[in-house]
Amino acid sequence: MTGLQFQIKFLQKLQNHISKDLDIRTIDIQYYMDRGRELYVDEIIQKYRGQEEYRKRLGNLLQTSNITRPVDSNAPEAGIRPNGEIWDISTLNARHIIDEFVSISEVSERIPVKPVTNDYYNKQSKNPFKSPYNKGIWRMDVGEGKHELIAYMDSGTITNYFLTYVKHPALSGQSGFLDVTENSTNYLEVPVGFQHEIIDKAVLFALEVFQISGSLRARIE
Repeated sequence: MTGLQFQIKFLQKLQNHISKDLDIRTIDIQYYMDRGRELYVDEIIQKYRGQEEYRKRLGNLLQTSNITRPVDSNAPEAGIRPNGEIWDISTLNARHIIDEFVSISEVSERIPVKPVTNDYYNKQSKNPFKSPYNKGIWRMDVGEGKHELIAYMDSGTITNYFLTYVKHPALSGQSGFLDVTENSTNYLEVPVGFQHEIIDKAVLFALEVFQISGSLRARIE
């Protein structure tokens, strides 16, 4: 679907719910479409996770990555918790992590990574039946796209960090999306058969804004 098609379909659906005439030149359609893409992704994560439909609907937003341990000055820093290391995944632009594993030296199999909260860590870090071991380690978010990977006592070195994730959908004007004024460019991140759902999400969000404020966000020239 091209940028112009997104605009027209969005405006047509929105006009069905709002009695006053809408001027496409004054509405910040990019803002609503960007939010529609984010809402679409979040709903697919919640609704279809673990199903084949999940992969079909996410299309090119579903990514995999193998991060090899950086060396020398770029090596992971020590974490704030025992056996913890800080791994930077900010370049992945990940919105949701689906699966994650690590390779550890002297261990032949990949080891699953379990995301945990600070509360969970405080309660279970000294529990020998819950704490990290050679069949599973922990991960905590530390902000700015960084993960603290918490291994077990006397473990080898983490050599690789494998992730399956859903990236943030490209927003209007960013690389990976289209400029909505460029009619010849197609949006390819989400399969064509599901792009109408993005428009529906954008319309619902715009209606919520309109019901609260009585107006729509104006386009900034």
